[in-house]
Amino acid sequence: MTVELWNVKQIEAKAPDAKSVAEARKLLAKGEFGKVESRADGKGWCTTCKGMTGTYEVSVRRGPRGGLHAECTCPSYKKPCKHALALLLYLAEHPEARPEAENPNAPPPRDLESLLRAVFTTPEDDTARLVLADFLEENDQPARAALIRVQCELERVATDDPGRKDALAREAEALAAVWELIGKLPANFEGGFKRGFLRLTVKSAVSREADGLPARFVRLFKEGWVEALKQPPLLPKLVPLYRLVGEIDLSKNPVAPFVVPVIAEMLQPNDPGTRIRTVKLAAANKRQWQSLTSGSKK
Repeated sequence: MTVELWNVKQIEAKAPDAKSVAEARKLLAKGEFGKVESRADGKGWCTTCKGMTGTYEVSVRRGPRGGLHAECTCPSYKKPCKHALALLLYLAEHPEARPEAENPNAPPPRDLESLLRAVFTTPEDDTARLVLADFLEENDQPARAALIRVQCELERVATDDPGRKDALAREAEALAAVWELIGKLPANFEGGFKRGFLRLTVKSAVSREADGLPARFVRLFKEGWVEALKQPPLLPKLVPLYRLVGEIDLSKNPVAPFVVPVIAEMLQPNDPGTRIRTVKLAAANKRQWQSLTSGSKK
């Protein structure tokens, strides 16, 4: 017998009990879900859902042998929980919310990659950023180019300069255009733009692999929008994403000496296979870190 993936009755039959179906329907009626988006691996969809103890990450993906697998970061022991069940029902009843990710694993153009590495290698130099801005404008990314230029300009303009007001107005316009382009940050991330690039902080542990994050958010890393990442959990499945930024900041708390080599092995700063050029650790770890990474490839 062939199982239809988006058959509502079959999805409801997956529920652990009738109460879970009713609770899932209540969640949908109350509009507690965020925007439903394609997963970065192109194999499913994800969203966030407001719950009793916080905002949960909910994800649906196709299994290797068919069928659908739903996951949620909530503490419920029920599988699937009401949040995951609600997402399954929503997708079943709204086929327009099931677009496929477009070529999720496509690498960035070679020219863009070299320009990004130049920016991350010399983070205090505006020249590399402005060269990148020219490239972006020539390749149909005017909003991103404008933001880099105006934020670099504001770094040089004194607070009492008569032209600063005009520059701030242009920055606000560029920021509005860029945020509309990239969308909201996922619930576990916060941050903003500085000198044209995102600097993000991880607010709480990200419990799923990079492939389970929204595709458009993962593209921000691949396309070089993210320059710095603060307090990321060192989970092996997320490390490939971290290697796409210029700076990793782990300085909030010292780590045990035996952990420092693990960080060096995972992040591989200055290796040709990573964009990472700076790793910040607590003062207590700096000497050991320097001894481990002093021979890194430039």
